Amino acid sequence: MSNKDYPRIIEIENDGRIIAKDKYNKLNTELNIHTLTYKQQEEVFGGILIKDNYKYENPNKYYNERDYYREKQLEEENNKSKKLNRWLLFGMIILLVLVAIFALKSCTNNSDQDQNIENGQNQNQQQAQNTQQDLSQQDENIQSQIKDTQDNIKNDNQDEETNAQIEDLKSQVDQLKQDSENTKERNKVVEKYETTIDNLQKAKEAKDNGDTSKMEDELNNINSKLDEIKNKLKDLFSNN
Repeated sequence: MSNKDYPRIIEIENDGRIIAKDKYNKLNTELNIHTLTYKQQEEVFGGILIKDNYKYENPNKYYNERDYYREKQLEEENNKSKKLNRWLLFGMIILLVLVAIFALKSCTNNSDQDQNIENGQNQNQQQAQNTQQDLSQQDENIQSQIKDTQDNIKNDNQDEETNAQIEDLKSQVDQLKQDSENTKERNKVVEKYETTIDNLQKAKEAKDNGDTSKMEDELNNINSKLDEIKNKLKDLFSNN
């Protein structure tokens, strides 16, 4: 059991002044029984020492008690409200942080997707350009070889070399036909190459048979078809 003798009431004088020791064991003479409230007792004594002071004819007794308990209740409600508001504020801050993170991540993902799409488009465009350059080079080589073979037939050069040139041209055109990326227009060009090589073959056979007139007709057909091929290729590459 505690041996403390404070807080305690020492004396209540005739005029109602209270002489007491407060919760810190200090002498207090500022309270008066006629105006004493529970709130004052809580503040000075840390508790209620005088509960029934009606015999001292305190007209403010019930009012003061009611106000005291009401203030205590309001204080508790305010504390609960402040605590709830703090939690709500904390929750809102967390929510805002999560939304900001999500928005940043979404923007980053969209930026990455846009960059990937752009890179893919650039890569496809570069591949298309490279493919077009390769095809253009192939076409130039085939046309050049056709002209060389045509000249060999016309100038009566060695038969073996001419036959080898014709077979090589057939092989190159066969490779073009097997290209899975050929368009309808590209296939038309390949077909023109085939008929042109047929003209070379017929011109060579006419030459071997001594039919100079037929040979010249076939060689002239080759010139016309080469012009057609060049025009088709020009249109084809300009559309790409």
